[in-house]
Amino acid sequence: MAKFIPNNALSANTQYTLAISTSVTDLAGVALAAAATINFKTGGAYTVAPTVLYGNGDDYTITVSYSEPMIAAKQTDTTNWSKSAINPANYYIKTLASGGAGAAPYSSAVALSTVANLSFTYDEVTNTVTIKGFAFFSSTPRPTDFQIFVDTVVDKSNNTIGASGGRTIGG
Repeated sequence: MAKFIPNNALSANTQYTLAISTSVTDLAGVALAAAATINFKTGGAYTVAPTVLYGNGDDYTITVSYSEPMIAAKQTDTTNWSKSAINPANYYIKTLASGGAGAAPYSSAVALSTVANLSFTYDEVTNTVTIKGFAFFSSTPRPTDFQIFVDTVVDKSNNTIGASGGRTIGG
């Protein structure tokens, strides 16, 4: 089984041809016996905004999973960096007391763009951003819940995320 994941959104109501040559191999290195051609047409424009499905975190890693494929442009892509799911400027975090209620967006939240030594990666299969290197505040007792805010990120159909409302995550 193979999975076709385009780098960019396909145009709406457009006929496409996917040509697969015999140079394609399986994991054992066995090539296709014959070339294959698949014709398909895309449907109407997709206009549903992505959402944060869930988040998870510990003392070093935070993950944020989205409802659909997101743009994960690198900083060198000046056209898409501002709306990239791996741009630290699009994330804010606030720790809460255990079981604490969430706060209004950005109320005393920390912009992750101000935190040094973070690493952001994106997994296209699970639509998940992994943020490594984040250490929760050294307060005692350590917070077990946090709230994460995500803004400006865009899915591969160029729909901007709605207000994340600060998803509260229990740890």
